[in-house]
Amino acid sequence: MHGGVYVPVTETIRPNPYLIVPNRDVRTTGGNELTLVNPAYMTRLVGEILAREGYTVHIASLKVLRPGNAPDEWERAALQRFDKGSALEYSLTGSEGKQVFRYMEPLRTEAACLKCHAKQRYKVGDVRGGITIAFPYAPFERSIRADDRRTVAMHTISLVAALVVLFFLGLRITKLAGSLEESRRQIQTLEGILPMCASCKKIRKEDAVPSDPESWVPVDFYISGRTVAKISHGICPECAKTLYGWSEKNPTTTE
Repeated sequence: MHGGVYVPVTETIRPNPYLIVPNRDVRTTGGNELTLVNPAYMTRLVGEILAREGYTVHIASLKVLRPGNAPDEWERAALQRFDKGSALEYSLTGSEGKQVFRYMEPLRTEAACLKCHAKQRYKVGDVRGGITIAFPYAPFERSIRADDRRTVAMHTISLVAALVVLFFLGLRITKLAGSLEESRRQIQTLEGILPMCASCKKIRKEDAVPSDPESWVPVDFYISGRTVAKISHGICPECAKTLYGWSEKNPTTTE
């Protein structure tokens, strides 16, 4: 916003030899020596602080005043794409396990920039360079891999749970199918020709010896032994009249 700020000259903050402007260095009425720190110099100082945390900040340009701002191969390619309209550039560089994430945005010329860069024939709006931020990608890669492992574990657990549910559903369906098959068999048994005594109405068991008295069982016993039907007892009107002399006006039955 201000094009630069004045700071005291120290062992670490020295006058910028590449900043050729009037009143670059001044002395206060109290005798303190101050030097003008322009935006590029300030960015470089901030980059030195971030470098302690493993981050690299670098200003680069295809038209350099300070040799330290010369671009490397990756930055040069990014700057050339900025000239063609690219808004930003980023990529992973380096070998696996030692990869570095690099991000670069263009620095466009503003009116305050012309104070130092007018002699390079820049105009307001021109791309005069770019600023790169780079940092090791390994911590992020480890985090991503941990997330991937958690995702795979959750999917595996879900799959196993689904298979268990399907297994028990399969057992249930198999059991029901068996019950239906047994019911069908029983129905087919009842639908077949049943040997029945013409006198007492007992039914002969399957594959039983006709002459064996135990081969013949009551109808209700035969049906209840082959189906889920429960047999109850009553008396029809005709039998009630024949056996007990009950009239049709009083057709009482017992169960």
